[in-house]
Amino acid sequence: MPKENIDTLIISDIHFGSELCNAELLLEVLAKFKFKRLILNGDIFDHLNLEFEERKRHLKDGELPRVKKHRLKRSHLKALTFISGLSKAENDCEVIWIEGNHDEGISYIFSSLIGATVYDEYTWNFAGNKCLAIHGDQFDQFYRDHFALVEWSTWAYQVLQSFGPTAYPLCLYLKNNCKHYVRAISTVAEGAARYAKKKGADFIFCGHTHHAEHKKFGAIDYYNSGTIQADVVSYVTLGDQGVRIHHFDGNHSEIRVMDAAHDTLGLVRSPQVEQRI
Repeated sequence: MPKENIDTLIISDIHFGSELCNAELLLEVLAKFKFKRLILNGDIFDHLNLEFEERKRHLKDGELPRVKKHRLKRSHLKALTFISGLSKAENDCEVIWIEGNHDEGISYIFSSLIGATVYDEYTWNFAGNKCLAIHGDQFDQFYRDHFALVEWSTWAYQVLQSFGPTAYPLCLYLKNNCKHYVRAISTVAEGAARYAKKKGADFIFCGHTHHAEHKKFGAIDYYNSGTIQADVVSYVTLGDQGVRIHHFDGNHSEIRVMDAAHDTLGLVRSPQVEQRI
């Protein structure tokens, strides 16, 4: 199928190295579009504790190879290779990596390998509007004040998710009723809008909360690109059709698209998937 030409693709919270990273869907998303700019808006890796496959080179008779479980799976490495290829001159694509709270200590190591330029925040112009991309953890006061508690809770939640579809209803219940998560969605959006106004930006794009959404704060438009760490991934595009938030499951192409400028929804094709968004 022909690729859709857009100006910018924004993806956040991929979490390479996590069991929940959906690198296969990420590759499908990247292959759907032709873009001038790819913004990786934070938490591209899960953390610095990366493990690789380890094999014993010389085996005794009857001895089996020893294999160590590794975090960067083959699909993760394939997606990283694809991103690296985008930065080649013939693709005319700028790859921007906004450092997230999980990327600290690793962004500057891996950025040169995938041809990305690392920023704390990034500004550009689109259709006469000043755009600002920043991960969003800067506006999550609870996360900064209770780092260990949030990290432990996140780990426990990810373990629960790893049990697969049977655990999704409980995950959804916990997520929607977790006071910190619900509070973070609002505080990040509000903090981002204040920051955009201070910086003179019209649009501000964040990640961090894993909750894709669009909100208006006066003249400021706030967008969150959601996450690639799910069975339904979300991302943001900027192009001839404006700013859009997409939900994608790989089997039904786009199952939901939001025209963020008008808050209209369309292309709902899978009730089963829609219930799990």
